[in-house]
Amino acid sequence: MVEKEILVNRLKERLTQVSLDKIAAKAFELGLKYEATYWGCSQSTVLAVLDSLNLRDDLTFRAASGFGAGIGLTNKSTCGALIGSIMLIGLFFGRDIRSLENLDRGIKCYRISKGFVEAFENRFGDTQCLKIQKSLMGRAFNLWDEVEFALFEKSGGHKDKCPLVVAWSAKETIKFLYTQIEEQT
Repeated sequence: MVEKEILVNRLKERLTQVSLDKIAAKAFELGLKYEATYWGCSQSTVLAVLDSLNLRDDLTFRAASGFGAGIGLTNKSTCGALIGSIMLIGLFFGRDIRSLENLDRGIKCYRISKGFVEAFENRFGDTQCLKIQKSLMGRAFNLWDEVEFALFEKSGGHKDKCPLVVAWSAKETIKFLYTQIEEQT
């Protein structure tokens, strides 16, 4: 697993090489591609952000596996793209095991995460997968049912609807990470 300090330094280094707008645009582009091609909104968000920074971390990618489509494809909980973004915020700015006893150490990550959730809600109207599906496709789908899944796909599920959510989340995650790096310097 990549240490937090290495991640933050890699982000700083990447931002000296390429502009924030270009990195954010790359994250957006990769988010669209990964969700449309490979599915898995949480993993697609995580990979789009990490790849836009030229930094892959298999452990983080694997940890995002179960969060797709509102956790376990149930659409009953938080959007997987949002969860992927919050995972990355935690990866860069969360409390580590060495800081476990420092009870206020997690406050910065909570503050950043809260801001991201609010931005996500402003953009998509909610954080719950079910409600986002209804907003983007007119209804929610049971992705475990073959007929429902086919309707989800016909409604643009992996063509443009969920890829848009993933792409926006990846792009905004880059911007949120950058803002925090700037505040530290």
